[in-house]
Amino acid sequence: MIKTRLEEGEVDKKIVEVAKDERCDLIIMGADKKSWIKKILGKNVVEKVINHAPCPVLVVEA
Repeated sequence: MIKTRLEEGEVDKKIVEVAKDERCDLIIMGADKKSWIKKILGKNVVEKVINHAPCPVLVVEA
């Protein structure tokens, strides 16, 4: 089943929160190639979701 929700807040924290609330089996995220400065500053939402997700995360290149 696919469900749509609209949430406010920090993106990575909301994705993980909703995945827990909905008891998701999988999170699918798109990611583009980020500049090295963004990686150093820790602004990679995908990485944060992977580290805190309650289920597997599939990342596809966008």
